[in-house]
Amino acid sequence: MQKQLYETVVPLGEQEERLRHPFRKESLSARSTTFPTDEGCVSYIEGRDYVVDHGKGTIRRTPGSRMPDWTTHELFGKENFDHSLCKEYRNVNHTVYVDYEYEPTAQGGRAHAVPAGPRITHTLEKLKGGGAVRYVVFGDSISTGAEASRPSLAFHNLFAERLRSLAPRGATVEIINKAVGGERSLEGVGRLQGDVLDQAPDLVTITFGANDQCKLRTDKECHVPQPAFRSHMTSIVEKIRGAGADVVLITPLILNPDWMYTSGTISAYADILRDIARQTGACLADLNALWQAAMDAGKTYRSLLMNNINHPNDYGHQLYADALATVL
Repeated sequence: MQKQLYETVVPLGEQEERLRHPFRKESLSARSTTFPTDEGCVSYIEGRDYVVDHGKGTIRRTPGSRMPDWTTHELFGKENFDHSLCKEYRNVNHTVYVDYEYEPTAQGGRAHAVPAGPRITHTLEKLKGGGAVRYVVFGDSISTGAEASRPSLAFHNLFAERLRSLAPRGATVEIINKAVGGERSLEGVGRLQGDVLDQAPDLVTITFGANDQCKLRTDKECHVPQPAFRSHMTSIVEKIRGAGADVVLITPLILNPDWMYTSGTISAYADILRDIARQTGACLADLNALWQAAMDAGKTYRSLLMNNINHPNDYGHQLYADALATVL
């Protein structure tokens, strides 16, 4: 039996919201914050605020529930929205956090949705030897920890904790975060030497692609064509691997298709990263596949994206850490 912590749901009226895993009866609890100890947390009561259907694996808010209702959100019913014209486009005040127990299966287990590929051999050997590992986090706003409710829940910190759990006493994992919000692979190439290679890393994780696929940015053209993205990312990977470090390419999440700057081509950028990993021998954390598996299981854009655009919530960051666990 495993425990799912702070899975996110954004209730839409009294519509049933499906949870990621079939949960054990009477194990579910729901609240207004990530953890029950958070300041101002409201614990919701089954029967009063919500009802569950254990057979379907769903939760549904009741009429008059204290749970938020997304039909009151500014973006409800809007297509092709421009977030810059919204007063509040995020889901901070519309998210419900759910804990429950479930039986992991080949199809239901989180990490099992993504097959394991090459491992971060250099990093693991150094850790097992009790050494100090230097981990550089490289990429866009998602790698900065955007929308995580606290630094400890950003995916790179969750992953670093998994690394530390594998290490004997004396081994350390130092995180150097060199991610910059709004950046694309083009800017990544320009920053590679100073922000990554000069840091002498043992391990580098990379998130680019979400901004490369965008149709526009407010100040200039943002889109990076797929051939250029391939060239940029291949160069980045080859130079990092040439310096002797492990590199993990993280495929991008699935953006909200109702955001006006979404091109709808994110799967092609994910495929490019998969291909680069195969060609170069780099490690791959296929977050895109894991994200799609979550959506196929019933998760929604609003329940995974805290900003309703392209930033994961706490549960989304957990999915990133799960994807990264496949390189262990």
